[in-house]
Amino acid sequence: MNVRIISGWRRAGWALVAAAGLVCGLLAVVTVVSRPAPAAAAPEGVTMRFRCEFPLIGAQDLDITIKTNMPKVAVVGERPVPRIIFDTVSMINDKTTNGLRTLDAATLSGTALARSAAVTPEYPNGVSVAPRAEIAKSSIPPAGAFKVPASGSTVGLAFEEPGAGRLVLRELVLFPILRKADGSPTDFEDGLEVPCARTSGSDLLAEFTIVAEDTQPPGTPGRPSVTAQTGTTASLKWGAASDDIGVSGYNVYDGTKKVLSTYGPDTTATLTGLTPESAHTFTVTARDFYGNESEPSDPVTVQLGPDVPERVPPTTPGDPSATHVGGIWVRLKWGASTDNVGVAFYDIYNGGKLAASFPGTGEPEGWVEGLQPLTSYTFAVRARDAAGNVSPFSRPVTVRTLKGAPQGCGEYPDAPADLASRGCVYMSGFNNVQKLDGAAIVNDPRQGPAFANVAFKTVEQKYVKARFRFTRPLRSTTTFLTFGFMPTTATMELTQIGDGSLEGEYKGDGYDIKASATMRVRIYDATANGAPVNVGARCQTGTPMKIGLTASPADYKDILEGGVLKGTTAIPAFAGCGVGEDLDPLFTGAVSGSGNLIKIKQGPICKKETAECLPVDPVR
Repeated sequence: MNVRIISGWRRAGWALVAAAGLVCGLLAVVTVVSRPAPAAAAPEGVTMRFRCEFPLIGAQDLDITIKTNMPKVAVVGERPVPRIIFDTVSMINDKTTNGLRTLDAATLSGTALARSAAVTPEYPNGVSVAPRAEIAKSSIPPAGAFKVPASGSTVGLAFEEPGAGRLVLRELVLFPILRKADGSPTDFEDGLEVPCARTSGSDLLAEFTIVAEDTQPPGTPGRPSVTAQTGTTASLKWGAASDDIGVSGYNVYDGTKKVLSTYGPDTTATLTGLTPESAHTFTVTARDFYGNESEPSDPVTVQLGPDVPERVPPTTPGDPSATHVGGIWVRLKWGASTDNVGVAFYDIYNGGKLAASFPGTGEPEGWVEGLQPLTSYTFAVRARDAAGNVSPFSRPVTVRTLKGAPQGCGEYPDAPADLASRGCVYMSGFNNVQKLDGAAIVNDPRQGPAFANVAFKTVEQKYVKARFRFTRPLRSTTTFLTFGFMPTTATMELTQIGDGSLEGEYKGDGYDIKASATMRVRIYDATANGAPVNVGARCQTGTPMKIGLTASPADYKDILEGGVLKGTTAIPAFAGCGVGEDLDPLFTGAVSGSGNLIKIKQGPICKKETAECLPVDPVR
């Protein structure tokens, strides 16, 4: 067996570093490192789709696009060769974004582990490599999909037998770390472990050929040109070189002194720390993966000026537009600006006041939070470079925020301290009354339903715990045929006693849920055959009604979206009914008893920043 795993400078072969990502829908990255002799891969890269098992939000799709200069040729032997880096961008879907925000996560970072294999003539079953890659710290928008980049490097492999080889990705595990806006951890203090299974796209990362040797240097790069300069810096661009196996990078010389080495196919570089008011003559050479270096390019001479502040502002950003709107936030995109050195930041202004800043190196987009629902705001954007020069303002855009969550959503000050996440939720359903062969609507969505505030957390990525409390009694007006023939209409009011609880265990395709609540049942505004029945102000069950509900994974996928819970309950005997006559026996005889089916639908969890929090319709 002639394949060796190696590390350090004196290594040969290539290596895979891969994967980084998040969460539901987080992200992933695949990175490869090579030491000897390969050539660049196709620039369009590889796209794979994974199904990743996230706590709280369940299984989510994650699309990963991998771009790299992965070698197409490796050389037998052992010789110092620059590493090859695979950069990737993962698209986090909007449901995963919602899940992260519901956990109060404002940023995500972390690592990923890509268990990969190199299949070679020596190793037909594959040489295993399992490197980690770093996930770039990324801000999480209030809504919508977003991109997360990652990259990395790892040990290499040395080959001793020529032939065909391929690199395949066999397993991906993400280890995202979530932080709140103040930098404190979310429920997952030590980060997450998210296994991912590939669902589409080939597992092939690269194909390559192992050859005996490489003695031919690359062709000569094109003459460099100066694209920008200051008193202490010079930015260069040159024509790409070619090579029979592949160009691994470039060397930049100032006269005879090598001042910079680049890695990969990029044909630009910026030299810093130069002496003001001095002349410099730059040439560029190309390197291949076996260490062969080309002849130098034709030279370019640049005369630097004095070290004075850079005064050129960026160009005006393109017109902004709103891509997503919530109750207290707006997400915007705009056309990118350009700058002679580079755009450092984009600043969003709200009515002339700076509201938010975002890096100029990423997508030209950002968001403003802390707004008021149902309010119009006017935003404009300008670009800023590292020297502090600012562009003119973009054209303004006026956006009106949506209704958002109901007032008081998430206000649960005396909830258990360990349940740190807050939100609110609507619930609605049916409570059968077996004796009347009918059902009463619970929290009728057409009659001004009440919402419940929720405090929750996820434990060990497998369990969910929550407490909920309705903000006011649940009321619904329902008509029954009492004694089988008398139409009786009344308003049923359920007043919660103490907190309700919901706990569940994730089973891979949803949650096993148990929920409970205690309610006191009151009846008022009663009529029989259209005539008022004076039941009094305190016609209610003498003892509280205890409700126990369960849900299976088929009916309850995750707490964020909710689901349908079922159970049976006993309606206690009534007391205090009637004015002038005792109606307790009537209501107890007609209504009270055991075996009454109750079926409740929990809607999505809302937060203050939710676009709109809607009541849910009951499910029969």
